[in-house]
Amino acid sequence: AIQDPQKIIMPRRYNRVWSQTHEKIMFLYIEHAVKARKSMRDVLKQYRQICQSSNYNSMASVVTFLRESVEERAEQAREEAEKAGEGGEDGDLEETPESIMLKAVSGEDVKARQDRKILTPWLKYMWETYRTILETLKTVGKLQAVYQETARHAHTFCLKFKRTNEFRRLADIMRTHRTHIAKYSDRGNSVDLNSEETKTLYRETRFLQLKAASKLEMWQEAYRTIEDIHEDGFDAHLDGSETFKIIYFEQLSQIFWASDNFLFHAYTLLEYYTLSASSDDFTPEQRRRMASAVVLAVLAIPPKEKTHAADVFDPENENNLRLAAMLGFKNEIPTRARLIASLIERGLLEEADPAIKQMHYLLERSKMPLSLTKNLEGIFERIKELKEAAKKASDAEKEKTMQEEEEAKTKQAEEKKEEEPPVSKKTSRKKVKETDYTEVKKLDAGLMKPSPDDIDLERYILPVKKLALLRLMQQLSTVFKSIRLDRFYSMVPSGLDKKMVERFIMKSVRVGLLSVRLAHKEQTLYFIDRNIGNDHMKYQLRNLAVALKNVVMKIMPSDPAEKMAVRKQVFTEVLQGAADEQKRLKERQEKIDRLHRENAKRIAQAEQQEAAAAAAAAKKVAAAAKAAADKAANDRELKKKKAEEKKKSREEKERLDKLKKEEEERQERNKALNNARKKLDFLTRAIRYEEQPKIAGRLVHLEDSRVKRVHDQWERENKLKKAQWEKHVAVKNRLARLEGYITKETSLLQSVAEKRNAARIEDLTRKIDEAAEAEEELRIRMEERESKKNSVVDEIMRIKEEIERHKDVAREARAAAEERAEAARRVAEEARKAREAEERKKREAERAERQRKLDEIERKKAEKEREIELREQKKREAAGAGGGGRWRP
Repeated sequence: AIQDPQKIIMPRRYNRVWSQTHEKIMFLYIEHAVKARKSMRDVLKQYRQICQSSNYNSMASVVTFLRESVEERAEQAREEAEKAGEGGEDGDLEETPESIMLKAVSGEDVKARQDRKILTPWLKYMWETYRTILETLKTVGKLQAVYQETARHAHTFCLKFKRTNEFRRLADIMRTHRTHIAKYSDRGNSVDLNSEETKTLYRETRFLQLKAASKLEMWQEAYRTIEDIHEDGFDAHLDGSETFKIIYFEQLSQIFWASDNFLFHAYTLLEYYTLSASSDDFTPEQRRRMASAVVLAVLAIPPKEKTHAADVFDPENENNLRLAAMLGFKNEIPTRARLIASLIERGLLEEADPAIKQMHYLLERSKMPLSLTKNLEGIFERIKELKEAAKKASDAEKEKTMQEEEEAKTKQAEEKKEEEPPVSKKTSRKKVKETDYTEVKKLDAGLMKPSPDDIDLERYILPVKKLALLRLMQQLSTVFKSIRLDRFYSMVPSGLDKKMVERFIMKSVRVGLLSVRLAHKEQTLYFIDRNIGNDHMKYQLRNLAVALKNVVMKIMPSDPAEKMAVRKQVFTEVLQGAADEQKRLKERQEKIDRLHRENAKRIAQAEQQEAAAAAAAAKKVAAAAKAAADKAANDRELKKKKAEEKKKSREEKERLDKLKKEEEERQERNKALNNARKKLDFLTRAIRYEEQPKIAGRLVHLEDSRVKRVHDQWERENKLKKAQWEKHVAVKNRLARLEGYITKETSLLQSVAEKRNAARIEDLTRKIDEAAEAEEELRIRMEERESKKNSVVDEIMRIKEEIERHKDVAREARAAAEERAEAARRVAEEARKAREAEERKKREAERAERQRKLDEIERKKAEKEREIELREQKKREAAGAGGGGRWRP
């Protein structure tokens, strides 16, 4: 079913003109190829060749049918995997001991294994299908709508299944295709990148890619997508609809926040607010929330204490200038002061929440360090309350939107069901085929504007707390010369630990924002007096004078009449001095004019002198020419000399040009080398900064592994010693059992002898009084008993020796048995080798006998053939001798 249609489509010899049959065959082939998960690359390229001269809509229909078939089959696989992971209705996939062991070993549960088994193959096939379609249609100008639609489906696939690697590869593939299109744009059927339709398609796809990258939190790819949008010629302040601009600045704000670039985050958020405020569906609550977010974002920008020269040589300045150009700044970059002035100018402080406005006043204008933290804590709690309220409103809005979408889908499905009868696959294919894919499809409905309720105000709390810490220390430095650390830490905003506070202080001192010294031994924080020549002290007297003047005006307000009189006196003095000033200016102007005239006269005289010198030189040249005309003999030599001079001058010019070019190249190389040196320096600093925690972690890891290794070695030695001890105990127990047997026998014999002796002694004692003559007999009997006792001991020793002898005999018998077994094995091995040799000789004899028989058969066959040839020859000779008569068989 797969090979037969492929054999029909693939041969180029018979497939040069498209027909309806080709399309039907392709639909049939796609159905079976998708079921088998077979690649469509070669078949699609061949079908593109067939359709390129007559019918591109057919190619679009086939590609769309392929994409929809694969997506439908992948969705079925996902549903099957979910059912299998849940265990189905019968509960076949319950937690068994085997599944628990697999989960412990591999870290995967039942659902993950079912996904890898059922869903993963279809996801890989769907990704390969997207790649095949994009590769096939990348240079076909009339099918760019299908190309862009497939790219959007691929972005949706990566976002739905969290395929970050595939998303990165998809972005690289589209950049490569764009470069390829620009390189071969002069071909007949290539893509026109300058047309508005193509720009619109690319722009919509780029914005969808930007949103997908942000949702996947792939900020590097999101930034690269922003660069691609600008390379396409998009200007956020001139091009695009309102939706594009809002999405553009909202995504940029997320990217800059993820990269800790608070300055450009605040600027993009301000532009996002400006664009959203001009829309009709912007509610007062959303306006207040977004204005609060913009104010917090501006306050979160860390202040910098740098001069203009430092900004020029800042390594980040080049990147900031590039970002500023992307955001619409031409010759300058945004600063914190400019953004704060813009907030005040546009009235965002008035539109923000009162608590946020109060925070701006406390951090930027107020000078009350002792109550700063206390006043800010309540504002931080208010920000958390605003987040909870916005979350509830957002959830309610999303639920309402989902209900409206479901109702609209249900109503649309019912209307479609009533109006259209059910169609077969062939009918649906025909409908797909007749769609005109060369038209540009607008995607404004797919690019939904972000909701201002989704802005998280709580994320600004930590940067604002750091700013509050900076303002606290700056204000304390103007009041105190030193402060105890315990009192200072009691003023620090909550949520900042001591380590974080000390790191922030060191960073602020390094950039010049603070001038303090930490004395841990004395538990004191010292504020160091700044030099009077420093920029911080430059305007102290002026500020003091202004402040004292304001105080005097508050305490002793001036009389309006007196003030008016002073004002009139000042104006009178100004009018009187105006004539003198005009006279002085007139004299200065006359002096300048006189100097100009004198300078012009000197220049004219110099020009006249140069003209006279040139005339004299011309006369000399004329005289020399006349003399040369008189000397015809030297004419050729002069020409030759002039030619040589021209050649030398030309060579000299070429040498100078070459030296100039080499000098320019050397300067370029030095410039590139300096840039590379700077980049290497910054990279080395960054690497060292980043590797410090990793080195510390590595040392901790090595120390833990060493402790673990020593502990494991101790455990192994302990187990080995314990095993040896148990082995020795077992040997001791066996010997103890044997010793107990001997002891038991000895004690038994002794008890028997003692009992017997006791009876006899008692009997002799009873009879000792009866017969004295029995004493000798008793002595003899006692000697007999002693001899018997010695014989018993000798018998015990003999038994021990017999046991040892039996052990030796057993060892000798075991050794003899092993020797006999080894001898039997050797005999068996020799017998096996003899049998193999005999069998080998037998096979060789049989082989020789077969060869002899074959040779005999060949010999007899050759003799038979010779006999047949002789008979045939005799027949031919007989036939020739018969006189050429008619041949008869």
